[in-house]
Amino acid sequence: MKKIKLYLIAVCVLVIVSGCLIGSSNKKEEKVIYEGSFWADNVVDYKSIDENEDSVFYNSKDGIVRYDKNTKINSIIIRSKSTTTYCLSGQYIYFYINGKIIYRSDLNGNNCEKFIESNQVRSFFLNNSAKIEVYNDFLYIIASQYLIVRFDLVTKQAEVFSEDVSNYAFIDNSFYYIDYGKRSYSIYRKDLSSGQVDLIRGDGLSTRSFPQTESDTQGRYYEVISINNRLYYTMRMSKKIFSLNADGEDTLVEDYNNNEDYEYLIITKSGNKLYYLLQAESNKLTLFEYNTENGEKKAIQNLNYYYNWYNFKVVNNCVFYKTDVGNSVYYFTIEWEDG
Repeated sequence: MKKIKLYLIAVCVLVIVSGCLIGSSNKKEEKVIYEGSFWADNVVDYKSIDENEDSVFYNSKDGIVRYDKNTKINSIIIRSKSTTTYCLSGQYIYFYINGKIIYRSDLNGNNCEKFIESNQVRSFFLNNSAKIEVYNDFLYIIASQYLIVRFDLVTKQAEVFSEDVSNYAFIDNSFYYIDYGKRSYSIYRKDLSSGQVDLIRGDGLSTRSFPQTESDTQGRYYEVISINNRLYYTMRMSKKIFSLNADGEDTLVEDYNNNEDYEYLIITKSGNKLYYLLQAESNKLTLFEYNTENGEKKAIQNLNYYYNWYNFKVVNNCVFYKTDVGNSVYYFTIEWEDG
């Protein structure tokens, strides 16, 4: 059985050492080490939190912080208050400053270099909140709400990759996504080499042509996510989770459609685990954990308070979410009870 501890984000800064300082001369750079508080206390943007086997990376009020899981030390590796987004790729971290320049450095914040200037992608109307992700030899920029630009890391050429994406996942040489503007809420697969697009789930028909009550009852898809090179997805107006098999068939992971106590279901991932949240009419929330390697399922916690749980995130045994009160970021830790 698991239990939780609930916290409101707080900050405590004490010691100064060395790192990458953006917007300064080539003098000795600095970074800050956070001491006297749990690492998650310093997070200001939970959606950008990322991790690898050794460390957690997150935005603080002073810049991008690296938390070493072994030494338990938090240290700023990119000192800038204008960092809007970033992503990890192998031994590099790519980060976006002021919506104008994408830099790249190693995971310690050293060997920092400008990687993409704004004039290289200006025609794609990037905004300050654009998200970035590196996959294979390309950097993908979610340039506006549903537009994705692909930047070749070798040739340094940019192109429009997709113009109607609400949710996506990469697996092998394929890009899986759910459309939004068309409002068919279907799942498509795009070949990353040929550009061929295939409809794999749904009918591809826009719900704009249906009355609202009728479209709500149809098989429309909501979220896609990849774990261990396997696709998991959910449906709108349906409390089910599926996984896509290699033969193209579905496996039903979870089905709460017959449970009238629950109203909606949302998912996220951490490592090889899928987390999903169910809300009941009473605003009671239940968080579940599904191990995709052995199929083990656990109900982690019943939460008695209603918060804005959309886009919740689980990183390094911490569950992050944002509330409607003061736009605050909250988290709780998941811990095993003794015995």
